[in-house]
Amino acid sequence: MTEFKFEFDENAKEYFEYYLLGERPVRLTIFNEAPVLAETVDLDSKKLIIDNMLIIRFLESTDAQEISKDDFVNQCLSFGVTPVREK
Repeated sequence: MTEFKFEFDENAKEYFEYYLLGERPVRLTIFNEAPVLAETVDLDSKKLIIDNMLIIRFLESTDAQEISKDDFVNQCLSFGVTPVREK
């Protein structure tokens, strides 16, 4: 199980981490070393969607595989999804 500390730091930075959960590419937005937003492919709409339930799955997962940003982009494209956050 992945552990994160949840302490507030006003100087904290936001950044992305990329993972595979099974076959599913996931982009986590990390703030202050904790995941706050999860995005993945939606096969029906062919878009990148927010699915924060994946944060729980990620935290409980023992098989999440960290991947590079390029691998994340390629995985999304292989599903026909352009990995761009919808406004």
